[in-house]
Amino acid sequence: MSTMEPLIIEAALNGARPAAWARRGGARSNPMVPCTPEQVADDALACLDAGATVIHNHTEDEVLAGVVRHDPEPYRQAWDLIRAVHPGAICYPTMGGGGGGRTIEDRYAHIVTLHGAGALSLGVADPGSLNLTGRRSDGSVGAGSAPYINSPADVDWMFAWCRERDLAVHVSIFEPGFLRLALGHLEAGTLPAKTKLQFYLSGPTTYFGLPAEVWALETYLRLLHDAPLRWMVGVVGGDVVGSGLAAAAIDAGGHVRVGWEDFAPMPGERRQPSNAELVAEVAALARDRGRAVADTAAARSLLGI
Repeated sequence: MSTMEPLIIEAALNGARPAAWARRGGARSNPMVPCTPEQVADDALACLDAGATVIHNHTEDEVLAGVVRHDPEPYRQAWDLIRAVHPGAICYPTMGGGGGGRTIEDRYAHIVTLHGAGALSLGVADPGSLNLTGRRSDGSVGAGSAPYINSPADVDWMFAWCRERDLAVHVSIFEPGFLRLALGHLEAGTLPAKTKLQFYLSGPTTYFGLPAEVWALETYLRLLHDAPLRWMVGVVGGDVVGSGLAAAAIDAGGHVRVGWEDFAPMPGERRQPSNAELVAEVAALARDRGRAVADTAAARSLLGI
């Protein structure tokens, strides 16, 4: 295993929680999750010190509905604070879903602005649509009305925008069809050359894609076959370490994403670790299994940044 490239660890700090808290008047249900640019920066710096090299965060702008054009300024504010201490930190944002007359140009406007300002490390491209829902605490199924939509034309547009700028890009894989479409673009020569695939597996209370089990990762790797693409695994609504998926990814030469955007304790657990503690768990696991953890210079080189 010592011949494997070093492990890239991504910290996904907060997900949709800042937008949800803004809707509720600022009430925060989990003190481990950062919201403001200053909180994001402080949390990111702790994660970078613990072994992360990639930082992903959301702001108060909605993903599934509401705000069409995300404000780039909260991203830039947080990232400036992060890079004042860690100049090589790899930072990238989220984007809103389509449908309802929302154009890809509007949904991508903050990414265009951040790239123009020299602040963007990774582009974002989600090659498909899905229902992001799960089980409520009372056992009923969530009935949100807003699917996450990316049309084939939107996917073409995102891939072309990143490709024309020779930009490294995070490509989300929520369903097997997302991967098959990305591989179709690879075969056609239209997938950006510097692509990082993010395999999202579904925790015990979420209902999309494949479940957070090792066989599901193996299914994605069978689909990937020998395509020359780096990949990373994360668990939405679950625990990438507790599920065994972090160890499986480390052993298979992949990379790992952790953080409170995705994390939920394993059944029967009630712990609330910090994002930095989640990163440190993965870093320790990698070292225990004989694999080095990438620093920012190595991660930037591997991702083509």
